[in-house]
Amino acid sequence: VILGIPISPDKLAEAHDLSRRIPRFHVLVDHISSLEAIEAYCVAREEEGEKNVKFSVWLKVDGGYSRAGVPPTNPSSLHLAQRLHTSPHTTFQGIYTHSGHSYSSTSPLESLEFLHQERDLSLSFRSTLLASGIPVPHISIGATPSVTSASQESSEDLRETSKSRWEGVTELHAGNFIFMDRQQIRTRAAIRGEADCAVTVLTRVLSMYPDRGTILVDAGALAMSKDSTMQGGYGQVLGTRGEDGEDGWTLTKISQEHGIMSGLRTAEEWEEVKVGEVMRVVPNHACLTAACFPFYVVVDGRGREATRGGVREREGQGEVEELVVVDMKWMVGMKGAS
Repeated sequence: VILGIPISPDKLAEAHDLSRRIPRFHVLVDHISSLEAIEAYCVAREEEGEKNVKFSVWLKVDGGYSRAGVPPTNPSSLHLAQRLHTSPHTTFQGIYTHSGHSYSSTSPLESLEFLHQERDLSLSFRSTLLASGIPVPHISIGATPSVTSASQESSEDLRETSKSRWEGVTELHAGNFIFMDRQQIRTRAAIRGEADCAVTVLTRVLSMYPDRGTILVDAGALAMSKDSTMQGGYGQVLGTRGEDGEDGWTLTKISQEHGIMSGLRTAEEWEEVKVGEVMRVVPNHACLTAACFPFYVVVDGRGREATRGGVREREGQGEVEELVVVDMKWMVGMKGAS
């Protein structure tokens, strides 16, 4: 487990506790002050009687996204890596980058170019560290669009001919790969469109306004988030895309608790919708949407509902076509669980 943002001093005690309960728990560092805070914390704990207090640390490197991470060409970055390597209170794991700017891509080949750029930057920085006597055990790179695009590499490239180009890269990470969403549909990481999206939000129809072509639902910003995507809107009702490929029923406007749905094209579609009906909405950004809820209802692909109490068989065989809401009484008393 890697804490996905650079560690701050106020989180060290909690991170230390987690590291004792989770066999491989790592933190990110991209500033000398963070390392100094780690060292001071470890010294204080050892003075209290605890032995060999250490943190497992990755050096966060800016892979071109300019959100977080040290610039690989700055001499101060080399100095920080040296300190992480020699500190008695850190185990230096290597280089960690995130190509978040690959979300601007609109094709797998374009995403693949982002992955190659991130790889080359990381390997170049690795060479700099090795030349200074700093071992780099691991390099972890990627983002959902760029890592998904790795399938564009030919089988030959991924064997003999690419060994030198990838040697030293030990991991491709992709945080949204298990979920997918409308942003990933846009980047073509979700190549089958909504069918590749594992997360949907259940929303209920509250009212209908045929005169202005909208439906009121109870999925607002607190359910969907306000993250945008190039397609526009804040979510799309699953299974309503037109045969001509045009967008289906879309959340076009949201406030805190209200969602405004539009996109119904025919009288037959209006007849299908009833007040009180439940719809499944594919979110723009699954990471933020999933964080809006204290629990998930999970149905696996073998027709079984996964609940906290275990796995319960459902009637029927084959792929699950729709989500079945399970008894969630077990969530009582679990506020804040994740």
